[in-house]
Amino acid sequence: MKTTLKKLSRYIAVVIAITLIFI
Repeated sequence: MKTTLKKLSRYIAVVIAITLIFI
């Protein structure tokens, strides 16, 4: 469960980074 949460957190961070680049 913890590993999944960490993976999800990293995925969210990537999405935010891409969003900031496109803005």
